[in-house]
Amino acid sequence: MRQFGIGMLVVCVFGMGVVFAGGGVVHDSMGDRFEGKTSMANKIKNGEGTEEDHKKMLELARAMAKEKPKKGDASSWKEKTEALVAASELLASGKKDEGLAAYKKAVNCKACHNVHKGK
Repeated sequence: MRQFGIGMLVVCVFGMGVVFAGGGVVHDSMGDRFEGKTSMANKIKNGEGTEEDHKKMLELARAMAKEKPKKGDASSWKEKTEALVAASELLASGKKDEGLAAYKKAVNCKACHNVHKGK
C-alpha cells in the first residue's frame, strides 16, 4: 500500500509539472538565456558569445518565430522575431560585425515585452 501511495505522489507531482510547464519556447527560454547580466543573450550582445551560443540563439529564435504572441499584433511579433532570426543567422554564419549590429537592435527585450508579454 505504501508503494502505491508513493507512486500516486510521483504521478501527481509529474502531472502538475506538465500542466504548469506549458509555457512554450518563449516562456521556457527567458530564464538563463535572456535574463541577467550573464545570460546567453547578453554574452552575445557584448561580443562574447561563442559559436555554440550563436547556433543556440538561432535555434531559439527560429522556434520563437513559429509561436503566436500571448498578446499584441501578430505582424509585430513576426517583425520582431524575424529580425532576431536574421541577426542570429548572420552570427551563426560567422558574419560577426554585421550580425552583432543587427543582433543588438533585434534583442530589445523591453520593446517586445511592452507589446507581447502575457500576464
